[in-house]
Amino acid sequence: MAKEEIINGKRCRRYNAAKLWVSEYGDYVAVESFQKIAFSKVPIRRATKIHIDSNGERYVKVKIRGKSYTVFLKDAVYACFCPPKPNDGKTYEVYYKDGNPANLYYKNLGLREVKQVTPHTTAASVKFTNGLTITSGGEVLKNGVKVPICDCIGDADTDLMRCIRPHVSDPNKMSGRLFIDDLMAAAGYVAGEKYDLKDPVILHKDNDPMNFSSDNLEWVECNGPRYIEYQKRFEEWKHKRNVELNPGKPLPPGW
Repeated sequence: MAKEEIINGKRCRRYNAAKLWVSEYGDYVAVESFQKIAFSKVPIRRATKIHIDSNGERYVKVKIRGKSYTVFLKDAVYACFCPPKPNDGKTYEVYYKDGNPANLYYKNLGLREVKQVTPHTTAASVKFTNGLTITSGGEVLKNGVKVPICDCIGDADTDLMRCIRPHVSDPNKMSGRLFIDDLMAAAGYVAGEKYDLKDPVILHKDNDPMNFSSDNLEWVECNGPRYIEYQKRFEEWKHKRNVELNPGKPLPPGW
C-alpha cells in the first residue's frame, strides 16, 4: 500500500512514480523534495497547481530527472487508493463512475479494459520517426533511396552465412535489425484484426517470405492450417537460401 499521511487535514498518499502526494478526493497535490539542513536531508512538500484540460481532466505538471511530464490526477488517485490494475497483458484505463471528471474521489474511480485496435492504412507509404519509410509494396526507403533488404547473417560458430528473416539495419542502431514483417505491421499494412486473435502471426498468403506487398500480408492464428503450411514453405526457403549462401560447404543439421 502507498505511504499515507494527513497533510493539511487531508488524507494523502504518495504516488511514487512522480514523487507526488495526492488526497483521496484529488483536490490536493503536493510535490515532494528534500531540503538539506546541517548534515541531513529533510523532506518538504509544496502544493502544486492543478490544471484542467479541454475535456475537463485534472492534471499536474512535474519534472523527473530534468524532464517535464503530465500526470493525470485520476491515474494518481487510483494508483494510491484503489486496487492494483490486473497484470494480465491487457490494457486498462481509469474512468469516472458518475461520468464527472471533477469528481476525483477514489470511490468514484473505476477500471475498464481498453480494446486495442489493429492499425490499418491505405497510404502509399509511411514514414517512421527513425527516418525510414516503408511503402505498401514492402520497399524500405531512406532519404528517398531504396534500402537493400537482407536475409542472412554471418554465423560465428560455423564460419558460414545463415539465412534469417528478411530485415534492414536500424539507422539508430537501437535494435540492430528491423524485420520487414514488423515494419509492415507497424505501418498498418497487414490485413485483419491482430487483437481478436489468441496468438497472432503474419501470414504471407502466397507462401513467399520475400513478398511483402500489403495485399499479401494477413494476421492469422499461429496454429491455423494456412500458417502451418506457410511455416513449412518458409523452412524450405531458408534451407534453399543456406545452400545458395554456402556453395559446396556442408551445412549443420536443421539448416
